[in-house]
Amino acid sequence: MKSAGVQNQVVLTASLVDRGITRVGPTGHPVMDCTLRHQSEVEHAGGQRRLAFVTQAKAVGHIVTRLQALTPGQVVRCQGFLAPRRAARPEAEHQTTSSGGLIFYITDFELENQNGFYQETL
Repeated sequence: MKSAGVQNQVVLTASLVDRGITRVGPTGHPVMDCTLRHQSEVEHAGGQRRLAFVTQAKAVGHIVTRLQALTPGQVVRCQGFLAPRRAARPEAEHQTTSSGGLIFYITDFELENQNGFYQETL
């Protein structure tokens, strides 16, 4: 596999399970935690593997307003990145693990309509 530089991009289709209360983060931007449920089948090692999991996600800024308009159960295709759940210590030069795990930060999303197509929301 040829390296194209450092990348951390995730696209995940999932249904919204729930949303947390919107709060104001240290930067003054709105922040919301939410829970997403994903189900799919992927080809892996020459066979089909069924995946089903729930993951925690976070939105910051204008995405929060858009997520507030969704109702639980709606299917969205989210774009974003993964980050440690807890902030890394600045002196931890080569931190490889995080005791808090990873969280999916949503930077954009599209809503699935009744025909199974995705469309941007407000």
